[in-house]
Amino acid sequence: MAKKTGLTDGMARALDLLRNYDGEPTLAELNEGLEVPVSSGHLTGLVRKELVESYDVEREQNTVAKLKAYTLTGNDIPEGVKLTDGMVNALELLKNVEGGATMNDLNEMSEVKVAVAHLTGLVRHGLATSEDVEVDRVTTKNVKAYRVTEAGMNYTEAE
Repeated sequence: MAKKTGLTDGMARALDLLRNYDGEPTLAELNEGLEVPVSSGHLTGLVRKELVESYDVEREQNTVAKLKAYTLTGNDIPEGVKLTDGMVNALELLKNVEGGATMNDLNEMSEVKVAVAHLTGLVRHGLATSEDVEVDRVTTKNVKAYRVTEAGMNYTEAE
């Protein structure tokens, strides 16, 4: 049974925002454009008082990842330098790529895993260069969405 105690200012504000929201938002969606964001604690309090329900949803999230891109220098293998099998594999993969590639790109092309150590070894021996690049990514994340219950729609502060 829900407790019949009053709401904090934050909980009352969150309930009002949810009542007026067109849909069933996640916390991030509810906070879009707000100067003073709603906290997850406000929503949790409303769920505990059975004024709001929460449920799991999948949302796509756009992010920018900072990665290293590797490009061959065209230099020959220095005399006396023995490359590991992994470095040779990374070198051969980079020969087939125009304009450089990230480790993720190389791993998609290879049956053998390319490790950071293989690529940094090529850089250390002057066979490749590395530069920071930003890559746009879309990931799917499980988050909570919220909807107002009938009790929440009918709630007044006098309760």
